[in-house]
Amino acid sequence: MNNSMNYKSPMRQYMYAFLREYEVKGYDSMSYKWFLLEFDTFLINNGYNDVYITESLFNRWCDHNIDLSSGTRYKKAAVIRSFSVFLSRIGFDSYIPRLSRLKKTDYVPYIFTAEEISKIFCALDTLCLRSRLKRTILFSVPPIIRLLYSTGMRINEALFLKNKDVDMEKSVILLRQTKNNRQRYAPVNPSLKAVLSQYLSYRNKITRYNVADPDSYFFISLLGKRCHKDEISIWFQQALRMAGIPYKGQYLGPRVHDLRHTSCCHSLIKQINAGRELYSCLPTLSKFMGHTNITATERYLRLTQNMYPEILQMDQSVTEEINLIIKHSTLIQNDEDYTD
Repeated sequence: MNNSMNYKSPMRQYMYAFLREYEVKGYDSMSYKWFLLEFDTFLINNGYNDVYITESLFNRWCDHNIDLSSGTRYKKAAVIRSFSVFLSRIGFDSYIPRLSRLKKTDYVPYIFTAEEISKIFCALDTLCLRSRLKRTILFSVPPIIRLLYSTGMRINEALFLKNKDVDMEKSVILLRQTKNNRQRYAPVNPSLKAVLSQYLSYRNKITRYNVADPDSYFFISLLGKRCHKDEISIWFQQALRMAGIPYKGQYLGPRVHDLRHTSCCHSLIKQINAGRELYSCLPTLSKFMGHTNITATERYLRLTQNMYPEILQMDQSVTEEINLIIKHSTLIQNDEDYTD
């Protein structure tokens, strides 16, 4: 097995052994590798030094993924459960949880209006610390949120960016660690380029930690550490309150991930307003979003229809075309609709 994943926690050797066994059975272990890498990082960040999984640890891992869709949470929990079964089989007293049957999610992503996005940006620029903290990531938060909206990136795709992935001269970003394990490029428009350039001018004043090295993370704390999505969510929720946008709770949103859905919908609306035909928009938008197929992109039409009904007040041929796609995507809807 190609141990491309660099696990570092005390469980690392057992993770490799678990993956080897999984691959010998003929299964594709790529998603398992990535989920275990997240779990490995979680163990390190929490200072966990045992080589077995306790009930408390498993519950904390589930809480760590609370902002994700029920489908994604279930998959991550299932992988760690399988790993725990493996640990028990080789002699460790590892907790084996019972997983509830996966229920269909009824979460509807929040699509921000252009005015709300503007208010969020203004709020982000006025965020401040109540006390001096060396580990803060606050100076990275405004550019990260703007990046998510401008490019439609997933939060983890943004946080795992390294300096070598961001080409400011060519105004393009290479995404290496993506949900579907497919590298893609994200364009950097002039306004985003100005934001990122300003961020770099401040970040590179941190003379320690080799922050400008090609293999260092692009978005960091003042201690040179990679930012984490939980911290981003906390600051984002504060920005929502300052912008007058109600935050309804962990399962109700709005979430940081809703910026991706908003980016897609706003891009689609912009192209339609510019006179582009719908079927010519979707393939381009699908590539932009990093979807594995156009069906995932078609589902955004339901969100566009709900939030911007005026955009569909067109001639009958266009309206019928949109409705057919919406009907098709509704028939194949599943829990992954709003996690792409």
